[in-house]
Amino acid sequence: MGDILSLNCNACGWIKSGFIGHGFNTLVNYEDIENDLPKSFKKKLDQEKFVGLVSTPRVVVVCSSCSQIGFRTHYEAQDIEAVHRCGRCGSKAEIIDDPQTLESCPKCGNAALNAECTGFWD
Repeated sequence: MGDILSLNCNACGWIKSGFIGHGFNTLVNYEDIENDLPKSFKKKLDQEKFVGLVSTPRVVVVCSSCSQIGFRTHYEAQDIEAVHRCGRCGSKAEIIDDPQTLESCPKCGNAALNAECTGFWD
C-alpha cells in the first residue's frame, strides 16, 4: 500500500500532493509497459535483452539545480534504474527516500516545508 503525501510551506502557502510507494500493480511485465518507459531506460533493458518484471513505485524527486519537487514513477529492473529529469529545467532530479527530510520550499526557499501523509492508495 502506498501513501498520499502532502507537502506544504508554512511561510508562503506553496502546496503539492502526490502518491508515493507501492500499490498492487507495482511489479509489471516488461512487455506490457515497454512502450511507456523512458527511452534511455528502455534502451538499457533492450541492450541487456531483459525479460521479466519491472518495479514501478511512486517516489518524490528534487531537482539538483532549481530545487523543484515532483512526484514520479520510478522504473527499475535488476540493477538498472531510470534517471529522472526536472520538468522545469531538465536537470537531473534525485530521489528523496524520506520526504520528512525535505526542508526548503521550492517556491520561497524558506525552511518551513512540512510533509504529511494524508491518505493511502493501492
